[in-house]
Amino acid sequence: MSRYGSLGYQMMKALQGIFRPGHSRYQDKRYKRTDVIRGIRTMRDMCDDAHHFGHFVRQRYPAVHRVHDVTSEMAGAFIQDLADRGRSRAYLSRNRCALRKLDKACRAAKVFPLDREELMPLAPRTPRSLDRTHSTPQAYSPSDAERLIAAIREKDVTVADLLCLMHVSGLRVSEAVYLRADDIRPEECCLVLESNANHTKGGRPRRVTLPPEARPLLEQLRARGLAQPDGHVFAERRQLRMRAKDLVRHTCPKLNITCLGTHGFRKSFAAAEYLRAIRAGATDRQALLIVSHQLGHNRIQVAAYSYVPSEIRVDRLRPGRPRRTPEQVKASESSRSPT
Repeated sequence: MSRYGSLGYQMMKALQGIFRPGHSRYQDKRYKRTDVIRGIRTMRDMCDDAHHFGHFVRQRYPAVHRVHDVTSEMAGAFIQDLADRGRSRAYLSRNRCALRKLDKACRAAKVFPLDREELMPLAPRTPRSLDRTHSTPQAYSPSDAERLIAAIREKDVTVADLLCLMHVSGLRVSEAVYLRADDIRPEECCLVLESNANHTKGGRPRRVTLPPEARPLLEQLRARGLAQPDGHVFAERRQLRMRAKDLVRHTCPKLNITCLGTHGFRKSFAAAEYLRAIRAGATDRQALLIVSHQLGHNRIQVAAYSYVPSEIRVDRLRPGRPRRTPEQVKASESSRSPT
């Protein structure tokens, strides 16, 4: 270790120089301010990624002691090493973002000269094909979700309970990990996320209403939380999220299930919630809005493009009938066109 501290420490100090909490990330996106870090959890995750990167550089390149000696080739080798170790695409994207933010922090601190090559350059965008079709959201089927949870329960009961909670409530994995007994209301069959202690996205509060059959699970989880000194349902929260992701990633291939990560359980809840709203008499738009609010979003486009599979949606122009696929629409239009 040099007299300046470890590489991870030097990178962390550089990131601290652009940490500006308490301001609007929406305004940053609007005015294209990309040289700041706003979120506390984002800062913590990027510091963790920087420490891992620094440890990798010291192992692979022992002669490097200072941040200004780190090159883009080292960053590329780090990402390739993560890919070779089987890390998920989301984790790889997170580390790429951390390296790009580290590059901006080092330039702001004048550790890197402004004319130096970027630490993690963006890949050139390929032109969008005219024949490109929109991908439909994919979710675990009810049977696949149950099989996956049952297989994981044999290895880790806590992770199985966490995934079961996500499956019936649609919580994000971080929201489920930090759920407290006070947030669970079995008599109303709902969850109330009110503060940043729940680790909601953007700190937005919300109320999630669950079907009546979920009440026994809520009572069980609330009793577990009340038995804990801190009132949280799950212990070892910092490691639990990664344990859940790793178990899902390694168990899915053994069961011949397409791996959709822990987020796939959230999408399964979205699909089930959409069908419940349709059966209750809601239109396609109303059902999408209900799903969006249950998931903690405000726009129906989020539910339509990212959560609810198109094959289960009903056509707003033909109530009660399944939506037509793009191929069916093209075939219908060609049959009506004059010969």
